[in-house]
Amino acid sequence: MKKMIEAAADGDRVAARMVLNRVCSSPKGRAVAIELPEITTPADHLAAHAAIAGRITPQDGAALCAVLETHRRAFELAAQEDRVERLEAQPHHLKAKLT
Repeated sequence: MKKMIEAAADGDRVAARMVLNRVCSSPKGRAVAIELPEITTPADHLAAHAAIAGRITPQDGAALCAVLETHRRAFELAAQEDRVERLEAQPHHLKAKLT
């Protein structure tokens, strides 16, 4: 490594690039431009997954699927919260009717 640094300091471009690659590695991720259908319901996720199939690398597909899965879970959580609120309101509504 010491010899590479010396060669880089002496103007060897290949050595300089190798030293810089060791010191400052390039980012692993990259932006992926892909159009997805609008997702307004959990069922729309199927169309979104179909839209990416075979159009990007498996690694990019896995990352995008993880984002879609997080989005799907948010839909699920919102639906559960809505259901809990409705169920919690029922006893109060029924109690008011009985009195």
